[in-house]
Amino acid sequence: MNETMDPPHTSVTISDDVCTIALNRPDKRNSISVQMLDGIDAGLEHALAQSARVVVIRGSGGNFCAGADLSYVSGLLDQTPERFEAEFLPRVQSTMNRIEDCTLPVIAAVEGYCLAGGFELALCCDIVVAARSAQMGDGHSVYGFLPGSGGAYRLARKVGTNNAKFLAFTGDPVPAAEMAAMGVVSQVFDAAEFDTGVASLARKLTRRSPLGLRRMKGMIDSAPSSDRAAGLRAERLASAAHVGSHDMKEGLAAFREKRTPRFQGR
Repeated sequence: MNETMDPPHTSVTISDDVCTIALNRPDKRNSISVQMLDGIDAGLEHALAQSARVVVIRGSGGNFCAGADLSYVSGLLDQTPERFEAEFLPRVQSTMNRIEDCTLPVIAAVEGYCLAGGFELALCCDIVVAARSAQMGDGHSVYGFLPGSGGAYRLARKVGTNNAKFLAFTGDPVPAAEMAAMGVVSQVFDAAEFDTGVASLARKLTRRSPLGLRRMKGMIDSAPSSDRAAGLRAERLASAAHVGSHDMKEGLAAFREKRTPRFQGR
């Protein structure tokens, strides 16, 4: 199945069970607008409705996302500053949370600049891969802003407090390889290999059990806030529920028959 839809400031394509949500404001380095947030929400809903197995979020025009649209934010603060705190930040947080809570694996494919709100967006994803030339960072401190959509909370959970403070306090862009060393980025690709590398990873995940990945995601996401006893109990209960699933039985059958499993997500 190949299908494309174009909400404002985004482009959504489903092909071979992979839903690609492209941030599409290349003239503004894909800075975040309310319309873009609506488009991301629509893309996630579309992915689930069409039974996609993986979501890839990437940018257009050589950049991932340079953060919030500061022209819009500036106008909002000048005219009705209360709306920034009461409307815009909750709106951004809502979409970020939807990305993090999506039951499908979500890959952030980062090229070029990934800063401030764009960095927060990447932190919501399950896996971040990046072009070697990508520049990633918190960026809020450069203009006297604070992260408001998970840039402090999620960053500290990903890289620890020392690295989180360094990135947040300096606001400096950091090369992809350094972000990989800190644990934010899982794979770094040379420019010529970036598209094929992202596609290969996405295809690999489409061949895994959708049910298994969904359950694994839930267990891993809850692990940092659980003590050992609670975490192991959650794994035991999830494993017990999974034993009777079609996908586990199919995996065992495929192993015995020396063939590729045909998972159905049930």
